[in-house]
Amino acid sequence: MKHGIPSHVENVTKQARIIYDIKGDKTYILHCFKSHKEYERWYKSYK
Repeated sequence: MKHGIPSHVENVTKQARIIYDIKGDKTYILHCFKSHKEYERWYKSYK
């Protein structure tokens, strides 16, 4: 994955993101971000 982020990212709206992981037949929501700025702060922590 890009920059070694161990999860998947889904754009919910133009600003909101959900970070999730899939294990077997279950999907786990790890983080929900209400703004792109919050998501970017989290994302940059993996660089």
